[in-house]
Amino acid sequence: MTNVININVPPEAEELWAKSCVIRPGYWGDKVDKKNHIWRKRNFPSLIARGDFQGYANSWNNLTASQQSDWDDAGGWAGMSGWDLFVIDFSYRQEQGIAGIATPNLYHQFKVGKLTIPASISRVRVRQSYYTLPDTEIDWAFNVFCALTSQGAGSYAKMIVRVKTGYIIEETDAYEIIEYEYDLTEFSTLWDYVSDSYIDGFLGNGDVSFEIDVYKMTGSLYIDGMELDYNGSNYARDFQCDHVEFNWDKILLPTGATWQSVYPPDGLGE
Repeated sequence: MTNVININVPPEAEELWAKSCVIRPGYWGDKVDKKNHIWRKRNFPSLIARGDFQGYANSWNNLTASQQSDWDDAGGWAGMSGWDLFVIDFSYRQEQGIAGIATPNLYHQFKVGKLTIPASISRVRVRQSYYTLPDTEIDWAFNVFCALTSQGAGSYAKMIVRVKTGYIIEETDAYEIIEYEYDLTEFSTLWDYVSDSYIDGFLGNGDVSFEIDVYKMTGSLYIDGMELDYNGSNYARDFQCDHVEFNWDKILLPTGATWQSVYPPDGLGE
């Protein structure tokens, strides 16, 4: 610490000085040190009293054992306990002025990805890409609910999974790309789960992409629970679709269309 002499503390700062600093004798003279405070439990107000924890706990305890079990089941898909999911969901509802307690859902937990397309827009495409996957079997899956309506002949809404295997097609001397296409309009009544796999391995490293492609349709499309599984783990980015606007490339998203994470309305797709 710096040695000091002739300390003159202004009267208006004396209280703060006394709380914060102390003069100690040193080998070369007096010095000013910061006061060391010993923080005991009595120095802190109760965290429960300061926050909403007790309210969450009371609401959780008012649920039936079956309802708590439903939250546990839903939370498992989100990689958390039912209590953790309940607190996240319930606190969001309170902050946003949404009355009541949500019903947990196995197909979506907390926020979902929502693609909204007005009638004036003919086509929308968003994509999420993964590069240099190891030479192993891969599996993918997603949950989807389609609330889109056709705007004319040739309309479609699909998810396309493209797998670049690393192999060369002899006839074209180009890399082999296998496309898996899923008609999302088939899921217009309830949420559903779609899963598939590629088991033949890669030559070197492989690439995989997910693309949502919608043409001549209007309304909304919802997704959640993205999976890209290999070697025992899910490597999908933002797999719970809490921040889709930052984790998908907007290949074609005209002004007026939106791709964002939202808190879903109660009863959506049930």
